[in-house]
Amino acid sequence: MGAGVGPWSAMQKALRDAGLAQSLIDACLASSGLDAGVTAIRQEGATTYGINGTPTFIVNGVKIVGNVPLSAITSYFR
Repeated sequence: MGAGVGPWSAMQKALRDAGLAQSLIDACLASSGLDAGVTAIRQEGATTYGINGTPTFIVNGVKIVGNVPLSAITSYFR
Protein backbone atom coordinates (compact mmCIF):
# COMPACT_ATOMS: atom_id res chain seq x y z
CA MET A 1 0.00 0.00 0.00
CA GLY A 2 1.01 3.60 0.00
CA ALA A 3 2.09 6.02 -2.69
CA GLY A 4 1.67 5.36 -6.36
CA VAL A 5 -1.10 5.34 -8.88
CA GLY A 6 -4.42 3.76 -8.04
CA PRO A 7 -7.12 3.80 -5.40
CA TRP A 8 -4.81 4.16 -2.40
CA SER A 9 -3.10 7.14 -4.00
CA ALA A 10 -6.45 8.74 -4.80
CA MET A 11 -7.69 8.10 -1.27
CA GLN A 12 -4.56 9.68 0.21
CA LYS A 13 -4.95 12.76 -2.00
CA ALA A 14 -8.58 13.17 -0.94
CA LEU A 15 -7.63 12.85 2.73
CA ARG A 16 -4.78 15.37 2.36
CA ASP A 17 -7.13 17.75 0.51
CA ALA A 18 -9.56 17.41 3.44
CA GLY A 19 -6.77 18.47 5.81
CA LEU A 20 -5.56 15.15 7.25
CA ALA A 21 -1.83 15.12 7.95
CA GLN A 22 0.25 12.69 5.89
CA SER A 23 1.65 11.23 9.13
CA LEU A 24 -1.88 10.20 10.19
CA ILE A 25 -2.61 8.78 6.74
CA ASP A 26 0.61 6.76 6.92
CA ALA A 27 -0.32 5.47 10.39
CA CYS A 28 -3.73 4.34 9.12
CA LEU A 29 -2.20 2.61 6.11
CA ALA A 30 0.25 0.80 8.39
CA SER A 31 -2.65 -0.66 10.40
CA SER A 32 -2.95 -4.38 9.95
CA GLY A 33 -6.21 -5.55 8.45
CA LEU A 34 -6.97 -2.32 6.57
CA ASP A 35 -7.44 -4.10 3.22
CA ALA A 36 -9.68 -6.74 4.79
CA GLY A 37 -11.75 -4.11 6.59
CA VAL A 38 -12.30 -2.03 3.46
CA THR A 39 -13.18 -5.16 1.50
CA ALA A 40 -15.68 -6.25 4.17
CA ILE A 41 -17.40 -2.86 4.17
CA ARG A 42 -17.56 -2.88 0.35
CA GLN A 43 -19.03 -6.38 0.38
CA GLU A 44 -21.61 -5.40 3.00
CA GLY A 45 -22.68 -2.44 0.86
CA ALA A 46 -23.02 -4.65 -2.21
CA THR A 47 -24.88 -7.42 -0.39
CA THR A 48 -27.10 -5.41 1.95
CA TYR A 49 -27.86 -2.38 -0.20
CA GLY A 50 -27.09 -3.48 -3.76
CA ILE A 51 -24.38 -0.84 -4.12
CA ASN A 52 -22.39 -1.39 -7.29
CA GLY A 53 -20.88 2.02 -7.97
CA THR A 54 -19.97 5.40 -6.60
CA PRO A 55 -21.15 7.77 -5.48
CA THR A 56 -23.80 5.94 -3.49
CA PHE A 57 -25.01 6.99 -0.06
CA ILE A 58 -27.35 5.27 2.38
CA VAL A 59 -29.14 7.84 4.53
CA ASN A 60 -31.74 6.64 7.01
CA GLY A 61 -32.15 3.47 4.96
CA VAL A 62 -32.64 5.32 1.65
CA LYS A 63 -30.22 4.57 -1.18
CA ILE A 64 -29.08 7.73 -3.01
CA VAL A 65 -27.15 7.07 -6.23
CA GLY A 66 -25.23 9.42 -8.46
CA ASN A 67 -24.13 13.00 -8.51
CA VAL A 68 -26.87 14.35 -6.24
CA PRO A 69 -26.78 17.93 -4.91
CA LEU A 70 -25.91 18.20 -1.23
CA SER A 71 -29.25 19.87 -0.53
CA ALA A 72 -31.05 16.78 -1.85
CA ILE A 73 -28.96 14.47 0.34
CA THR A 74 -29.42 16.56 3.48
CA SER A 75 -33.20 16.49 2.98
CA TYR A 76 -33.05 12.78 3.95
CA PHE A 77 -31.75 13.70 7.42
CA ARG A 78 -35.05 15.33 8.39
